[in-house]
Amino acid sequence: MGNHKVVVYGSITIDGRQFFRRYEKFNKNTTLKYLKYVYRHFGKVVVGMDNAPQHKAKIVRNFLKENQDMKVIWLPTATPELSVIEKYWHQSKRNILVSEYYGTFGKMRQTLSEYLRTHRTDLDVMRYICRRSLIPKNL
Repeated sequence: MGNHKVVVYGSITIDGRQFFRRYEKFNKNTTLKYLKYVYRHFGKVVVGMDNAPQHKAKIVRNFLKENQDMKVIWLPTATPELSVIEKYWHQSKRNILVSEYYGTFGKMRQTLSEYLRTHRTDLDVMRYICRRSLIPKNL
């Protein structure tokens, strides 16, 4: 299939709602687009993000500064186990890719899109927040 890639941003709320957006690239612009999407749908919200340069870009930081109702919990470097969305990505890859053959990249991408639209996770978001003590005291 070559070196094609799929970029998906995602969020899972405490009450189990899931929001995903697929983009062509993973960069500061797509990060900003996704955060704007989340902000429009939720307003006051707390999001967890890792320290990827795309997440910490100046345009992203400016957006966060201008929209104080969106708080960020910055996850420590190299700790995917603290992120519920990372667990979801792991499960998704296993469910979609293991023992499956897709004749084309487009077919695999279509299957992924359908999976994200229809599959509901049973991951316990509160467990990740509470057990890992991720919420700062000042929120």
